[in-house]
Amino acid sequence: VGCILILSFMTFSGHLNDAMGVALVRPNLFASLFMIGLFLSMAVFMHIRLIKESGAVIGVAVATLREVATVILSYIVYPKSFSSMHGISALLVLSGILLTMTCSSNQSTGTGRGTNGTTSTTPSGGRLSRSSTSIELGTNR
Repeated sequence: VGCILILSFMTFSGHLNDAMGVALVRPNLFASLFMIGLFLSMAVFMHIRLIKESGAVIGVAVATLREVATVILSYIVYPKSFSSMHGISALLVLSGILLTMTCSSNQSTGTGRGTNGTTSTTPSGGRLSRSSTSIELGTNR
C-alpha cells in the first residue's frame, strides 16, 4: 500500500523520472530498498508478537532498551565526551523503566489498586466475596 502511494505521489509530482534515473546509475539501490523494507517489516512483526505474548509494558521496555543500546553503541563506535549529566539522565530513565515494570507487576498480581473487598450474590444463591488476593465461593445461609 505504501509503495503504491509513494509511486502515485512521485508520478503526480514529476519526481518519478528523477528517481528512475538515480536507480539506473546505482543498480544496487533496489536491493538496498528491498532489504530495508524487509528488515523493517520483520521488526514490526517481532514487536507486535512481543506485545501479544508479553504485554505492552514489556514491549515498551524492550523498545526503550533497544534505543538505549543504540545510544551506547554510538558512544562506543563514535567516541564522545560523557559527562555526569549523561550518567544522571541514564539512571533516571532506567529507574523510570523499573518503576513502570514494578507498578505493572503489582497490578497484575492483585496487590495494586482496584482490589477492594466486596461481596455479591450469584444467581444460584452462592456468595462471591473478593478479597485482595482471591475470589472465594461460599454458600448463602
